[in-house]
Amino acid sequence: MVSLLSVHSVLPYGTGAAAVETAARIHANGMLALFVSAIFGGALITAMTWFVEGQTSMLTRVIVAWVAGALLALGAFNHVIVVTIELIFGIRFGADIPWTFVLGNFALAAAGNIIGGVGLVTLNRLTQGKAGASSRASA
Repeated sequence: MVSLLSVHSVLPYGTGAAAVETAARIHANGMLALFVSAIFGGALITAMTWFVEGQTSMLTRVIVAWVAGALLALGAFNHVIVVTIELIFGIRFGADIPWTFVLGNFALAAAGNIIGGVGLVTLNRLTQGKAGASSRASA
């Protein structure tokens, strides 16, 4: 997809400069910042999944997904798929970023997303469910 979209004149003029700037900004971050950002990114997307699955209204599902996507983008959180695509776009448009960084960040972001999604959100949700079941059983 990136190879097709980065063909000359497929995307509007100026897209390349923005892609290079975004990739350079990601590359300039330290590993700790990228990892902590990935933890929050994973928690955000997992929370969005829980919220969407708990809704019956399609409109509410769409709104929740849009809000979570906007927060992910505006906060520039390190989501494994989104940031990898941003880095590849940047490289295709001329950013001087080594492929080892892209692969290393992919692994770092995947680990952080799992910790944030499973560790912060899913385990928390499961313990809330158990606590609720226990209090209903004792009542």
